Amino acid sequence: MGSNSGNVHVVLVPFSAIGHCMPFLYLASRLAQVGVKVTFLCLEGLRSQLQTSPSFKPHAGVILHKNIDIVTVKDGFSTRAGLGAADVIREESRPALVSVFCDCLSSLMSSGASLAPCCIISDMMLGFTHDVAAKFNIPRYVLHTQSAANLSLMLQVPKLLADSILPLTTTSQDVFVQIPGLKVRLRASELPTDLDPNALIPKLLKIDSYGNFLYMSRRAAEAPIVLDNTFRELEADVLAALDETGQPMIYVALGTIGLTGYENCIEDFALGLEASGQPFLWIAGDLISRRQDQPTITQCLPPGFLERTKDRGMVVTTWAPQLRILNHPSTGAFLSHCGWNSILESISAGLPIIALPGRAEQKMNCRFLVDVAQVAVELKVDEKGRPTSSSEVERKVRLVMQQDEGRTLKANVQALKRSEESSAASIHELIKFISAAESHVQQHRDNNINNNNNNNRAWHPVN
Repeated sequence: MGSNSGNVHVVLVPFSAIGHCMPFLYLASRLAQVGVKVTFLCLEGLRSQLQTSPSFKPHAGVILHKNIDIVTVKDGFSTRAGLGAADVIREESRPALVSVFCDCLSSLMSSGASLAPCCIISDMMLGFTHDVAAKFNIPRYVLHTQSAANLSLMLQVPKLLADSILPLTTTSQDVFVQIPGLKVRLRASELPTDLDPNALIPKLLKIDSYGNFLYMSRRAAEAPIVLDNTFRELEADVLAALDETGQPMIYVALGTIGLTGYENCIEDFALGLEASGQPFLWIAGDLISRRQDQPTITQCLPPGFLERTKDRGMVVTTWAPQLRILNHPSTGAFLSHCGWNSILESISAGLPIIALPGRAEQKMNCRFLVDVAQVAVELKVDEKGRPTSSSEVERKVRLVMQQDEGRTLKANVQALKRSEESSAASIHELIKFISAAESHVQQHRDNNINNNNNNNRAWHPVN
């Protein structure tokens, strides 16, 4: 491919959340396949998930690849029950994180290996890794795990601040915002919930998600290269139960964080699915990231629901292989929270989406899917973001699965699927990235050509 990729060693640093880690596993796999050496630095909390979570089982081959080393970073708090991942993005955690990551990088640089790391590729959430890279005189690249539209928004933050659109307030919710590259205008209320200092979930987690969004946006703008988790054509301007299904099935899954905040609308979900008459598979393994005083999913369902729908529906309260389900011929549509990974997987499977956006950038993703890509319909919600009624769920399921509008959505998403399958852009971009990384390797070698010591001073932390 015209690139001596065997001379490249990159360090990947994912954020400690399953949805953020998946793109890093895909990237690690692609890099390793073309001969790049990859060191995967995992915070303790993520390493534990890699070893135990069923979500990572399909990626076991990646984790065991000969070109990939998994190194645990002992940060001291990412394993804490419940809020470990949130602790990682707190401002007060950054000095400690910089220190432990510098210790890891020092070990990699001075290990005597012939190939020292030439760059760090870290999650957009981990802006502190910019400081780590700077101490070793190597670049920090960003892997942006969400949509290109969200990246465009991040780069617009200085203008949004200057225009007094940020921070979001109750009076700015209906102001329209134009994001460069996005063909539809957004209401401020559809921007990521992180931009609202009074948003519910950050308050519950006691994190400054607004301040962190500004911080990671500034750090992303400083990165010389940003890799985005998308494909160009998209943003250019329990399986046995499936096999027995006699007609297309609706797949319901609302993310690994689950339905926190939606507990009170589970009955409407259930009654709407039942009234639609459509077969369904409802994955509720993580539906409620619940405390011990919260009810289980089955306790929230209407009386008799499971018995009445047992011949055409299934509620699964454990993990399920989402990719295999989406690509199963019996699956006809996806009722989704509009997380970016789920969107890409649904489009790759050629499935239209029934959108119920929740937190973060999901409302923005929803607007794009409905108004620009035209591959989704949106559930009407109340002021708390919950479906307005069981009849609304029934109506949207019937629309997508049984009516002409649904067939149009299906045709649109199938066209995107064909574009994604035929596109060579991703491999070209990967080659361009490897070439850029190689240039940094050569630059360091040229700067230190007269130094034969493996422990070259250019690789040591700069105080």
